[in-house]
Amino acid sequence: MVAGTLDKQYVTPFLDQNLSMTTGGQTYYYSQDGLGSVRTLTDSSGNAVNRYDYSGFGEVYAPGTTVGVEQRYTYTGRERSSVGGPMFYRNRYYATLLGRFMQRDPIGHADGPNLYAYVSNSPISHIDPMGDIRGGHVVSDGKGGYRASVDLSDNKLKEMFGAAWKIIKNCITKHEQQHIKDLTTGGPYGLKPYTCNAKANVGNGMFGDCCYCKKTNIRNGGTIAGGCGWRRGGPLRILSEIRSYRVERDCLIAAKKKAAANQITGINKSLKDVKKHLAKYARQSMNMSTQINCCRGPLCKDGSGCKDCYYDAPCAAFDKPFTIMVELLPLQPDEW
Repeated sequence: MVAGTLDKQYVTPFLDQNLSMTTGGQTYYYSQDGLGSVRTLTDSSGNAVNRYDYSGFGEVYAPGTTVGVEQRYTYTGRERSSVGGPMFYRNRYYATLLGRFMQRDPIGHADGPNLYAYVSNSPISHIDPMGDIRGGHVVSDGKGGYRASVDLSDNKLKEMFGAAWKIIKNCITKHEQQHIKDLTTGGPYGLKPYTCNAKANVGNGMFGDCCYCKKTNIRNGGTIAGGCGWRRGGPLRILSEIRSYRVERDCLIAAKKKAAANQITGINKSLKDVKKHLAKYARQSMNMSTQINCCRGPLCKDGSGCKDCYYDAPCAAFDKPFTIMVELLPLQPDEW
């Protein structure tokens, strides 16, 4: 930035979602994945001038990364303080190389004993744009099924939403229960995420392969995410998020009608955030691919402890490839 000169101009209509950057008389456009991480920067002709790949905790991965135009927004859409430096998450800085925050959690121990942990060490399926919170998610029940988990402690909910904290917790739980319904039925297409052998008592694993949960010993409380069409940014995941945020929104609206005066502010705060996320996924649904290429097969090459399972293409020679077409959910004008 030269004194008196505008070096770069960004169009950012929503939190951590840059649409474009203009610099040197040229405009470049961002493409982000389901976590909001920048994957490509393209010029006005559609040519990719920057490509980014990341480690699990957000370190820019050199073999898959090429940078032709300088810009600082990368992992989860956040800004780096310098090339290779920490990332600014508003309340504190995050070191991708270390996979942890550099300052103590500003809310203390409300979210757990580790004051420097990033999203409770679950970076594949969670983000923390403010450096202090997450939300809810679906976890293994240790019996081959699922249960809803609210990541925010009761103390944190009270701090954020005051007298409305129980209402917020209930609506977050209903959001996750809608995900469980979708996962259990496979959504409208009956395409359930694959499952490890129930005898292993390790629940369901939906990242990696059919034996993922067995390899990483996921038990009661283990994080659930992914699968064919269900990975973050996948069509089935996006549509399930829309349904789940609708459930949470309607829960809050219904509660607001019966709420006491001292609960209204907290409900409105949560409702605003829910509507923002609903709009995010509604926009993603309008731009996502409606075709899902999947495989069905044992996946574990020795076949140990696994049933046939669905997972993402490309398929191995002995697996069964198939394709389904996804129908988009009708959206209301105020949802996007």
